[in-house]
Amino acid sequence: MPDHALLLTEVDLRPLGEDTDDIDAAIDTLERATLALHRGLVTQTTFLGHPQPGGRPSARVTLATGAGLDTGIRVFGTPAPDSLHLWRPNNARGYLLLDGETGQVLALMNYSRLNPLRVGASGGLAARHLAPTGARTLAIVGSGQQARTQVQAVCRAVPGIARVLVYSPTPAHREAFAQEVAGRVGVHAEAVGSVEEAARDADIVDLANTSTMPVIERSQVKPGALVISMSENHLAPEFVDTTRAVFITWEAFASGFIGREPYGGRIQGGTFTRADLAAELTAVIAGEPTPRRTPDDVVVFELTVLHVHDLAIAQWAYAWARDHRVGTRFVLSTEPG
Repeated sequence: MPDHALLLTEVDLRPLGEDTDDIDAAIDTLERATLALHRGLVTQTTFLGHPQPGGRPSARVTLATGAGLDTGIRVFGTPAPDSLHLWRPNNARGYLLLDGETGQVLALMNYSRLNPLRVGASGGLAARHLAPTGARTLAIVGSGQQARTQVQAVCRAVPGIARVLVYSPTPAHREAFAQEVAGRVGVHAEAVGSVEEAARDADIVDLANTSTMPVIERSQVKPGALVISMSENHLAPEFVDTTRAVFITWEAFASGFIGREPYGGRIQGGTFTRADLAAELTAVIAGEPTPRRTPDDVVVFELTVLHVHDLAIAQWAYAWARDHRVGTRFVLSTEPG
């Protein structure tokens, strides 16, 4: 057991994920954590702070721990969102990692850098288990940091992907992102002029953008495709009744801090229940049957946060930092007790 803890800033963690092999390790890490949850070995909970104007809590604190795992506490500051509905102040997201047996502080780390890796690995994990057989084309709707890690993860998780179609509303952004994907991921990538053009031939459609309005219609998705949705309102309402929905777990989605349409309203109204869910990803990973009843079924994966995934990524980042001698050592007390 180390006699010191590590302070890991955004600068310290910046190289993590630059090596394309890193995302493979991140996906494997999340897969193990997901299996632990399925086997009942994980405890996780959420605390919301005092209500602020507009219904925002003063803070959001999540905890995860479990047999064979460390303990992790993630703290979210919740300032008012900016014009893009994003929260981006300094020092608003931190993670405290504790030894799972002794409770000793192992690390205090910036989580803003790790969050896109966790989200990307979640998308890759879903693609690994839910992509249609023989998938070769990925459509990515978005060109920001989340889109970057989604492309990396999905292409590594589904090695047959040979073509990436990129759509973003700003032509310069999608052109630049397509060039980046081609150089970084090593597959053919091209920018296209609409969501429909990106999605119509895609085996996997990944919605990695900040839009607050539906960005895709059911008619734009080909039979058998996997759609990965990462945010509220990205899907037109008809997706609910015409596709096979997969959540990481029912509880993670249905009791989420932020409502997610088009499923959220139906869940609240009692017209979409657990019985309407095609599968939980935890169960699929554990070996239960595919959610597709026929090869033409379109599967929608609603990517939501799972606290044990945060913990798994934090443990992975801590191990990486120790191996690479990254971070600043600190000791809270030199006296026992």
